[in-house]
Amino acid sequence: MLNEFSGKMKRCLMKGRLLVWYLDGFGYRMYEYAKDAGCIPYIAGAFDVSPVSSVSPPLTAPALATMLTGLLPQEHGVTDRSVRKLAYPTIFDEISGTAAWLEGDSVILKTPFRPRLHTDQNGEGCDSWICRSVEREIAAGTEFIFAHLHQIDDCGHTYGPYGAGTLHQIKETDSRMARICENFSGHMLLISDHGMHAEAGGGEHGTDCEEDMLAVWGEYR
Repeated sequence: MLNEFSGKMKRCLMKGRLLVWYLDGFGYRMYEYAKDAGCIPYIAGAFDVSPVSSVSPPLTAPALATMLTGLLPQEHGVTDRSVRKLAYPTIFDEISGTAAWLEGDSVILKTPFRPRLHTDQNGEGCDSWICRSVEREIAAGTEFIFAHLHQIDDCGHTYGPYGAGTLHQIKETDSRMARICENFSGHMLLISDHGMHAEAGGGEHGTDCEEDMLAVWGEYR
């Protein structure tokens, strides 16, 4: 389950540098669809990807809290979108090396370790600016880089999980990762928080259906 990801990150950090690609809303069924459509040649070729059970409810805040603490929502207390304060230590509080938590335009969880925020600007979405920050952190030798990309989830809500606009964003994300990862030496992990189902011409999540509950866990080959 998703609560095992915190332990996996800690074990990787004991061996060296770690780059985590956190692709919000990229469910396992979406991964399979994008792979069959030829949209993710880098991810499909570079990572051993498997499905992982999200938390209930499958929402970003509870899932992220679980990833960072190793606790389930009923233990850490972040059970929906309204609860933001996390009262338990995260992986950022427990490691001794340098770290960067790269986020979108808002603080999802209130913790002692502050994420660095990125907004849409100059006609480019937040993921573009987050990826620029990843490149700077790689060059700076940062030991733990946790990059939370948001635009697959954004497009999924707008176009549906299997819509052309969502597939375009998935393909763009794959290309960015391929380019950036060429310059990184260390361990890499791929994770998502939840999936998404089609609804009313777009996409939604938060139910216990399989599409929502199956997230993605990938380990660099």
